[in-house]
This record gives sequence, C-alpha cells and structure tokens, in this order.
Amino acid sequence: MPRILLLIILGWLLYVVSKRFIAKIKPNEPTKTDDPEAEKVVACSQCGVHIPENESRLIGDVTVCNNPSCQEQAK
Repeated sequence: MPRILLLIILGWLLYVVSKRFIAKIKPNEPTKTDDPEAEKVVACSQCGVHIPENESRLIGDVTVCNNPSCQEQAK
C-alpha cells in the first residue's frame, strides 16, 4: 500500500513539474488587436450611441446613427 501511494505522489509531482516546464518553454501568445476583420466603432454625435462605422451616416461632417430623430437634428 505505501508503494502505491508513493507512486501516485511521484506521478502527480512529475505531471506538475512537466506542466510548468512546458508553460515556460511555450508562453502564451498575446492576442492581436489589429484584426483585419474588426470593424471600427464610432459614436453618434447626437445621442452618443456607439455603432459600427458601416451602419452610421455621415451628414456634413457629423456622424449619426440610423435613428431618424438623430438624422433630423444633424441637418
């Protein structure tokens, strides 16, 4: 019985040490923030709602959302 317990403890220690060793060799890669598929988000100048740039409207030099009341105020 003590031999089995000793083998279990040694196996667990080997697992923990090898896991830490592998983590040091292969560090986590930082996530990329410059994703080419990510959309730019803009704020509506009238109500302040943040929306994707492709869903916004540009009236003059003012960016507004698709809300009709915001578009009327921007004119």
